[in-house]
Amino acid sequence: MKKIFTLALLTLSMIFTGCSALSGKSAVEGKTYTMVSPYVNSEMTLSFNEGQIAGFAGVNRFFGPYKLKGEVLELGALGMTRMAGPLPEMQKEDFVISVFNGAEKLVPQGEFITITSKDGKSLKYRIKK
Repeated sequence: MKKIFTLALLTLSMIFTGCSALSGKSAVEGKTYTMVSPYVNSEMTLSFNEGQIAGFAGVNRFFGPYKLKGEVLELGALGMTRMAGPLPEMQKEDFVISVFNGAEKLVPQGEFITITSKDGKSLKYRIKK
């Protein structure tokens, strides 16, 4: 009886795991994050919805397609508004966009995610409450 129960439990587990894998939804899908590093107390945001990434980089908004396979992050070409702002804010924004343009990894850590670029630069976000 114990073996049958264990087998049934294992089968159900595989079915539900398979279904979530087929849905294609990533762990970040439908969530919005605010930046905590390197720019703490900023208004910078990041959200993931229906295969699209969007956010606010300090002065301008950005958007584009994304795919997440495990921790491998693939971003398509990003679109962006083109407003000017104070030089320090524009420099921060340039850094953020440079990380996204070279992004290769997204690592979830509880309520945080870290996005790392090919050249080792990173951005850390916390889920927005």
